[in-house]
Amino acid sequence: MNGFKNEDSIINYINTTSFEKMEIIHQKLILSLNNSLQPETISARKYGGQNKADIGITIDGDEFFFSIKKGTGNSVHQEPIEEFIAFLREVEVNESVFDDLRFFIWGDGTLNGTGSKLNRINSSQLHREYPVKIQNIQRYFNKYIDSLIDRFVITGVKSNKGADYLWYGDKKDGITISKENMRKVIKSLSKKTLSIGALTFQAWNRALNDNPKLEERRGVIQLKWGTLEQDILNFYNE
Repeated sequence: MNGFKNEDSIINYINTTSFEKMEIIHQKLILSLNNSLQPETISARKYGGQNKADIGITIDGDEFFFSIKKGTGNSVHQEPIEEFIAFLREVEVNESVFDDLRFFIWGDGTLNGTGSKLNRINSSQLHREYPVKIQNIQRYFNKYIDSLIDRFVITGVKSNKGADYLWYGDKKDGITISKENMRKVIKSLSKKTLSIGALTFQAWNRALNDNPKLEERRGVIQLKWGTLEQDILNFYNE
């Protein structure tokens, strides 16, 4: 089941299932949101698009916003590199870092993607051949990790509905975590590659194999939370 169908399935489940007939795990979630009171009314609707919240769940008139994830290798954010740099200018102007980011994302030896297709190289080669650039970017990310986490998993780029919670799973089973605890989990971990805590920072696609269908994906950053489920489970177990 793909992400959109999973969201629709959860929404339909909430809108057509009485509280008494819901799975126990979802009953517990609803009670925790509703101050331990059994709700009189529950409904759900879809958001998505540029919103970090995929669905909203309304319990007795109060709405809570959820990002929905399922499966492995979860992508949590994408945006063009220049839009990302425009955001970073509001955080701290650092032209050296910005150029290193462009160089890394395009991967063709240029800062704007106009290099020869023959010069395009993958992430591993970029890390190996340009360690100073990678370190320069990583230091900047570490300095502003809170702002970056918010943009990538909670507030988004042009989101009207940020995510109060993340729901990992489907209509039958899953785990949830608040945005406050999401920040804690992400910040407590790190990857060997370019990362914002538990989030891996990469190019969406550098179109290394000369596939014209992938050209439109060049120049776009992507953040992945590949170990999302296990990281949340470890957090609760600890």
